[in-house]
Amino acid sequence: MSTRDRKINFYVIALSNIDLPDQPCNQSEIVNLFNYIIRFVWQERKMDINRENKVHALDSFSSNDNATYHVVMKTAKYRHRPPLLDTINGTERDNPKRIHEGEPEKTHLAFKVLADEIILIMEDKKNGIAIGRFIDYLNKFRKRYFDENNNDIAKYAIDWSILPKDDFLYELRSLSSVKIGEVYYDKQCMGSEFLNWSERTENVQRDIVISMRAIRGESIFDTIMDVYDKFNVTDSVIKKIRISGKNINNNNVILDTDLIKKTEHVTVDIEEETGVVNTAEMFRQFNEILLEM
Repeated sequence: MSTRDRKINFYVIALSNIDLPDQPCNQSEIVNLFNYIIRFVWQERKMDINRENKVHALDSFSSNDNATYHVVMKTAKYRHRPPLLDTINGTERDNPKRIHEGEPEKTHLAFKVLADEIILIMEDKKNGIAIGRFIDYLNKFRKRYFDENNNDIAKYAIDWSILPKDDFLYELRSLSSVKIGEVYYDKQCMGSEFLNWSERTENVQRDIVISMRAIRGESIFDTIMDVYDKFNVTDSVIKKIRISGKNINNNNVILDTDLIKKTEHVTVDIEEETGVVNTAEMFRQFNEILLEM
């Protein structure tokens, strides 16, 4: 069996309350949404993109003991049936494929649910499904789920951001704007000269978080650069930095000093006869990456 490198991308997905944006949303509702979608038969589970002659559908959804979830999306492009070329002698013959048929392409995804967000790993495939279309697919069924249940359970929006994998400072400099910055300090700072609030921190669950927001139309890039200089020194009281910004393509980007990773590819087994990746091996490697994050 041969092997092949597969490029992977990292994203942050967040469910936000539509009516009460300041109220937290239960991120695990995404699991209920997948369980809702997978129960439908193929005809009801697919999303047809007529202008592209493409169809997308959830092919499988499962979880494992490591609290990670596995997703396979299936994509096919139809209305394209050129003759088949024999690469040995150069002859052509009619393609037996019918006009509404297409070769299935599988895109593998895995995610884990955190308190405030969902970390998603997605296989990067030219003929598969892209992140934007994947979120469109989820939102299509989220609306249907809400209408059928007629309650507030599914009344949330699904947003996504890119989670870069390179050096924090390099990625920061590549952003076109920085809108939100969060600086996490060790809770012991409450009793230090830094804050001088209280030394009774045993019942404080989380670190101290200082949040900064840019004035409308402005960027706090320079401020974050100054904070990063103080973070990147020995014995810094800053535990991590997390920012939200925009890249040159106007996509949302989240930078988190705890989540920056170098992994960009995984090496997986390929079935000799079909050229299709081994799904179990793909998810095994996805699990290892998610558990480290």
